[in-house]
Amino acid sequence: MSDASYPSTQSTIQAFSAIREDKLARLLSRWLGIPGLEEVVLVSFAFNPRLKNGDGPLARKLELLASSTTVTLITALPQGTEAQNVHARNQRSVFRGLVVAGVRVLIHDTLHAKVYLFRRGDKVCWVVGSSNLTHGGLSGNTEINVAGYRIADYREVLSQVEEIIDGAYPV
Repeated sequence: MSDASYPSTQSTIQAFSAIREDKLARLLSRWLGIPGLEEVVLVSFAFNPRLKNGDGPLARKLELLASSTTVTLITALPQGTEAQNVHARNQRSVFRGLVVAGVRVLIHDTLHAKVYLFRRGDKVCWVVGSSNLTHGGLSGNTEINVAGYRIADYREVLSQVEEIIDGAYPV
């Protein structure tokens, strides 16, 4: 992504519906593909590692990014029914692969937040909203998200995410 394609740091906050034109999915794909990306923080109550992101599954994209980017994923494990317990065991297997690749994977037992942060130098993007990292959250459900591009706002959102991190534990 060239500097010309970044929104102005003076931009107002953008609000958008994930269902309309898959804007959040495109935003995630665009930012995860930026050369020289330094930091990615994904906070999502639900995480589907097989979720397609551009050219392949999101988990694979995160594994590849981790070789040159600080990547943190904070999520919750499904709990309750036997099917959810099987899903949780499958997720733990995927999480182990992410950790081996260098992704910091944290579990938060009371998490419900959905926050996505991206940084390359002083170019940043933050998204806060209702969309989980699932097919429904990115393209099937009616969701609302807001995104911003000012470094000061990014730092404020990051400080709130750090409080979530403080209540999380490694997978």
